[in-house]
Amino acid sequence: MATKANKLVTKKALPAEEATSKVTKTGKASKPKKPGYNEETMQVIRDAKAGKDLLRYSTAEDMFEDFGS
Repeated sequence: MATKANKLVTKKALPAEEATSKVTKTGKASKPKKPGYNEETMQVIRDAKAGKDLLRYSTAEDMFEDFGS
């Protein structure tokens, strides 16, 4: 049986954007700011997404063997 306190609480799922945004003085949510990466970091991210210069191993053991562990 639901208690009076449970009836007063309503749960609502929020989209991720709203859950991480800040509320301004007007009561409206602002969009979260994107991190300000420098150009070198942005290039590394682009290269990683493109698969450039990535090493691939069939097993973790092969990877650790290559690292010398």
